[in-house]
Amino acid sequence: MGNCLVTKLKGVVNNDNLLKVGEIEVNFSENFAKSIYLLGSSEGIEFDVRVIGEGNVQVSSSDPTSLGKEVHTHGTIWLSSAVTKIRISSKYDFVDTNLEGKVYCEDLSYCTNLKSVNLFALDRISYLPINMESITLRNTMADKFVDLDGLLNFPNLKVFYYAYPLLDNDIDIAGISPVMKRIEVYSAKWSSPTARPSTSQIFGLIGPGYDSLALADYLDNMLANMANCVMPNEAITINVRGTATANTVSLAQALKAHGGANLTLIVNDVTY
Repeated sequence: MGNCLVTKLKGVVNNDNLLKVGEIEVNFSENFAKSIYLLGSSEGIEFDVRVIGEGNVQVSSSDPTSLGKEVHTHGTIWLSSAVTKIRISSKYDFVDTNLEGKVYCEDLSYCTNLKSVNLFALDRISYLPINMESITLRNTMADKFVDLDGLLNFPNLKVFYYAYPLLDNDIDIAGISPVMKRIEVYSAKWSSPTARPSTSQIFGLIGPGYDSLALADYLDNMLANMANCVMPNEAITINVRGTATANTVSLAQALKAHGGANLTLIVNDVTY
């Protein structure tokens, strides 16, 4: 009882069905040209990118000349349209990645140094590591995000972009990271005029393409709450629209006075 036999066998496993130590697997669900961008945690770090199955690495988006099934590099890497699966080495060294295409990858949560992502699709927010600072999600299938409330679990998040409305979800953006700098979405909720702690920062609120962000009946809650938060020493833009009440103008004026020259405030197309 409690004894075991450890045996070491000589040999090499050469099986593409198995991940190598430190590798991450990325799956692309659609058959079109795509790219990945990889930045390491320190200068000089490069990654092995290998194609599993069909397709190859190519010179650029406009030059389909094949570079083979595997490259050792960093920065932007172009993949042919036939590629549906790749493996990338050194997942613990990622700090920034851009995966263009419909990407499904659960292993990103293990990329413990990852700070910034730009993804065209992701099944769950919880697949990202807790220390994220910038999240850009350009999902073309919005119903794939089943845990958007997980955004509230990233204490260091500074930038969030999402190409769909948040208004129909349960997430209350007042409770997002205290160091948030900018949220760029079509619409959102703000539950009450005291929901965001006064020790948290005022942050930018805009719609995609610097259009206005819709707050519907939550407009006054946001204006009143932000006026009691900390104004950072940097330029902030808030461009929002929503249901105006008898208090909206005075609340907007108070927020502008608190934010000062660094705050650009536009409410229902009126600049304060």
